[in-house]
Amino acid sequence: MKLFDELDVYVEVGGLTVRAGRLGASFVGGRSLGGSWFTYDQDYFSVAGAYELSPDLPRTHSRTYSGPDRALFFAFQDLTPDDWGRMVMRAKLASDRQVGLNTPVVGDFDYLALASDESRLGAIRFASVGGSTWLSEVTVPELEVNGLAAFTGAAARFEEHEADERDLMLLGAPGTSAGGARPKVAARVGGELKMLKLPSSRDGGRDGEAWEFTAIQLAEQAGLEVQTGRLCRPAGMKSTLVLYRFDRTESGNRIGFISARTAMELPDHTFNTATYEDFADCVDMLTGGDRNQLRELFKRIAFTVLINNIDDHWKNHGFLRGECGWRLSPAFDVNPSPSIGSVSSRQINSKDDPRKRSILSLVASKDAFGLSKGDAGHALAEVLAPVRTWEKVAASVGIAEAEMKSMAPAFSTEQQQLAEREIARLIA
Repeated sequence: MKLFDELDVYVEVGGLTVRAGRLGASFVGGRSLGGSWFTYDQDYFSVAGAYELSPDLPRTHSRTYSGPDRALFFAFQDLTPDDWGRMVMRAKLASDRQVGLNTPVVGDFDYLALASDESRLGAIRFASVGGSTWLSEVTVPELEVNGLAAFTGAAARFEEHEADERDLMLLGAPGTSAGGARPKVAARVGGELKMLKLPSSRDGGRDGEAWEFTAIQLAEQAGLEVQTGRLCRPAGMKSTLVLYRFDRTESGNRIGFISARTAMELPDHTFNTATYEDFADCVDMLTGGDRNQLRELFKRIAFTVLINNIDDHWKNHGFLRGECGWRLSPAFDVNPSPSIGSVSSRQINSKDDPRKRSILSLVASKDAFGLSKGDAGHALAEVLAPVRTWEKVAASVGIAEAEMKSMAPAFSTEQQQLAEREIARLIA
């Protein structure tokens, strides 16, 4: 297996794939990444719609070096596989070593080239220097050919450290995802690229993907822009969520994506210190002061609090590139959690308690979202009404009553009552 110290970087702009520049790495021992550099191609910005790939890669024809607080530029860090993808890749490399293949230990820079090009998040693509093929050429499997049971079985065996070579081949195209360690795989469904979020043994008796689908339906009823999908639940099995790729057009063209972490330029040591007020400032700047986008963010935060979505880290928010610049991507990885007070979430503002966020903190920050009292009240009401129907929606997707009781703490009656009180006060 060949490893690369430099990569040619391409980006799809308006359906046209153009060379954006070259990315190089320096190492501090083995393949441990010490730093990186990037140079834009001299003709890149002459392309209509070309844009700076990352806030830390400003438009210049000179070489830009990564700073002391990060080894890889933020936009490229977004393209490294999530925890699940890395685990699958490491297992596949270990399996190759067992049959005598030359597979060295890899690092962060190598993951860029090893991840499936076909399913990579966003519009950036990689090739070897002067190469004519994309890295990597791992084929995305087809759901209809393999069957859902093959994917869920492979993921289950992988979590139990019992996966065989066929399992690893099926799971071997995770691409890149903003998610974490939950089982997932890119697959073609009816010829379209989708993301399959698979059942996990870590859910215990809970049907994790059915709850995410419940949250998606509630978000849609609240008028939020959210990643959509459909639920598959074969007889006797937990659910799989088949998600549409919001970074692809209907014709399959790629759409540029950056995470909120990248947009706010948050290195590891400040990753968890930014607040939603900080993010609102970022949205305001990137979207050119679009008040509709700020109102959308306000509603997303209200929804996050009212369903206790505690996995709202800054890689679980993002932006898509359009003809007029950046705008919020659809909300994704939105999951209710019954865990209260044990996990730190994103603070709404500096005074908010990250272990027990309150809707009162969001209302107190309404000015940061450019909302008047009345605007904030109406926005909050649009979210509260569907959240209050969560039991009906959960039952409609087949979640058992006993399981609903165990999830009930996520839909805090206290927070709903606070929201109702605030709505009356703000709209009065």
